[in-house]
Amino acid sequence: MKKLIPFLLLFFTLSIFSQKEANFWYFGNNAALDFNSGAPVPVSGSQLNTTEGCSSFSDSNGNLLFYVGAPTPSTNNLTIWDKNNNPMPNGTGLQGDTSSSQSALTVPAPNQPNIYYIFTVGASSSGNQGFWYYTIDMTLNGGLGDVVGGATDLSQGNSGNWSEKVTAVRAKDCNEFWVISFLRNNSFYAYKVDGSGVKISAPVVSTIPGFSANDARGYLKVSPDGTKLVSNNMAGGSFLFDFDDETGEVSNFNGSTSANQLNFNGNGYGVEFSASSRRLYISTGESASGTTENLYQFDLTQSSIADINNSRFLVHTYVNTRSAL
Repeated sequence: MKKLIPFLLLFFTLSIFSQKEANFWYFGNNAALDFNSGAPVPVSGSQLNTTEGCSSFSDSNGNLLFYVGAPTPSTNNLTIWDKNNNPMPNGTGLQGDTSSSQSALTVPAPNQPNIYYIFTVGASSSGNQGFWYYTIDMTLNGGLGDVVGGATDLSQGNSGNWSEKVTAVRAKDCNEFWVISFLRNNSFYAYKVDGSGVKISAPVVSTIPGFSANDARGYLKVSPDGTKLVSNNMAGGSFLFDFDDETGEVSNFNGSTSANQLNFNGNGYGVEFSASSRRLYISTGESASGTTENLYQFDLTQSSIADINNSRFLVHTYVNTRSAL
């Protein structure tokens, strides 16, 4: 079953980047915004047509490089478009799914200024679950980019049980990244990305005691300081974990021996942290007209999950008037 776009859609940031790589946002049905002036300016020409996950990326000066998502008319597979809104060579029919919560994620290759990795995840609704990555070389196609090498499977033989989640954060060594995804019911896979590429043969696998979440839908996010991870699992609940940005390990929050659930009304879908990592925001996502959707804030400076839940603040609520997609 496909979901509605949660109202937190425009609340996302690319907190792992410090310059202007997130200055263009491409999303939804042909929507795009340019933030280079400091205020959002609409951009025309987008070929994107997606109800959920997508990705766009700019260079350090805020110049759009490419965007990734569903084409028009929409298909289950993904497309990568260049800055001129043309599909990149070898950039159509990619693995992943337009109905995946976090369909695509872009990570720049450390020490390789013209290379980018696109990580994609499938969707449980269409039966094409999995976790893959592609490589873009921006020196090719006259500087507009080309997808080289095809898909690399990161699911380690577990594709049929993969979730719709993928996120990234800078590693302890600031010139490296961790890319993290979730294998239902209780395992997180973290792949190191460094100057030599994606460490496909050596994922850090964290299997969490006391935690089980079979719903593939919802966002996964790591705090900007690399210490906290939140997994939203729609009907399966929303959970707070500790993350170690040196080892890539995920563990239960604050040394607990059981999973730490965040309590609120509705099914958790969108996740974001404040830039300081002190506040957590969760939006709910429902699939029927007339349901109520909410945006909540939690105070992560509290030391226990009980106190964090007690700090919950309802930022906004509204009644969904759209029909299920």
